[in-house]
Amino acid sequence: MNASDAIDYLQKKIRSYEAKISELQAQRDALEAAITETQALLNSAQVLLKDELQAARRASGVDISSLPLAARLANLNVTEAIFEIVNSSPGPIHADQVLKKLRQAGKGPKGKTPKNSVVSLLLRGVKQGMYDKVGPNLFAPIREREEAP
Repeated sequence: MNASDAIDYLQKKIRSYEAKISELQAQRDALEAAITETQALLNSAQVLLKDELQAARRASGVDISSLPLAARLANLNVTEAIFEIVNSSPGPIHADQVLKKLRQAGKGPKGKTPKNSVVSLLLRGVKQGMYDKVGPNLFAPIREREEAP
């Protein structure tokens, strides 16, 4: 192989890699769009579920807030349990307290760093508008949304 052949070969390889990168970037963009759309649908479903649960509780006359925390969290996944814990808190609650309440209800995340998992889920909830971050690892329920007509 002479120098000219080597240069041609390398130029073809570079074009091939550039085409592959473009193809993968297009796939990534499509996935990001699908994730954004699915996240919006999830957010809508969570809001609808919350509204339906509140309506069902009002219609049944059962005051679920009087039930013990473990009972309120029994049929919820960790994300829903965190939502319930933060939004049933009378004020700001620290991630350590959220983790403690999850563990008391038998819902603690499994893994090497459960606090990091809880903080990550809390921050995702803030991003989704489920509650506010008011300090380092300190989260507060959003009361005004419940009061709006």
